[in-house]
Amino acid sequence: MLYGQVITAIHGSRGGDIIFSSRYSNGTWASICRCVNMIHSSNLIQPSLMHIKLGNSSLTSFWYDPWIDGTPLALKFPRLLALEDNKFDTVADRHPNGSWLWFWRRDPRGGIELSNFNSLLDILAMTSLSNNVDTWTWDGDSSCGNSVAAARRLIDLHSIAPFSCPTNWLSLYPSKVNIFIWRLRMNRLATKDNLERKGIDLPNYLCVWCNVQNESVHHVFVSCVISKQIWSYLGSWINFNLPSWNNLEELWIWMDNLSVHEKKKIVVRSIFYSVLWNIWRLRNSYVFNDPTFRISHVLDNIIVTSFFFGFFLDTKNLGLIGPFGCKIL
Repeated sequence: MLYGQVITAIHGSRGGDIIFSSRYSNGTWASICRCVNMIHSSNLIQPSLMHIKLGNSSLTSFWYDPWIDGTPLALKFPRLLALEDNKFDTVADRHPNGSWLWFWRRDPRGGIELSNFNSLLDILAMTSLSNNVDTWTWDGDSSCGNSVAAARRLIDLHSIAPFSCPTNWLSLYPSKVNIFIWRLRMNRLATKDNLERKGIDLPNYLCVWCNVQNESVHHVFVSCVISKQIWSYLGSWINFNLPSWNNLEELWIWMDNLSVHEKKKIVVRSIFYSVLWNIWRLRNSYVFNDPTFRISHVLDNIIVTSFFFGFFLDTKNLGLIGPFGCKIL
């Protein structure tokens, strides 16, 4: 309630209506208005999905709220709005005794003004009021009703690409590593090809290591000569001949279909997560000219990370032991 009073004090008695707020305004409320306008203009949520169910109409703006056909009268009849003296009246203010009141600067003239006025009267003739309180209704998701969850579900449905493969969240690792793997599988990392698709200009879009191929998640993590060298180091460390993958999809398929016990698969996945995380750290060190992290450090970091999160070496059989006591591969 207090925030509403603050908005009203800054932006006027209507609080700076979302659909009428200036795009040049500054501040938190203006940012909210711009976000809502973007959602509407992108058809993520159509304004017609939200409308007012009239009761006694004491809370509904006559001109600015979408109480008729989901569109504010101010947008339907801008010429009449220009003639209006009391632009912020409620519907109840205009219909006190069963008849409609008007407060024009001058009466509507012939032509488009009179035609719009007659159309407005035809629309209002079909309006009926009650003694109930005005309420907002939401047609986007009947299962959730008028809720933030319903709006979020609808936005996600139109803006997030479907992803059938679930991300395996490993509690052994920090959240930032799990989130990194999730973004990697969704191809949402800030690789140069993704930045190019977002319209960000860069001096070039080549791999920072080989300067031959365009940088993509597939190139950085599996097909570049540097990443291939790191995977080769890993195979030597765990004493296993890893295949050569052409893209990340092949790596995910190989890892998910590995014919070992589920506990061993968790250990393998954890080590692979460590490799992918450290490859990305190495890539960023090249991009941002960080001299403290180089390829010579990657394998050491992979081993340290694996040991830190619960793996240790079976000195008798020279194999890796996971946190469940199982030797991998």
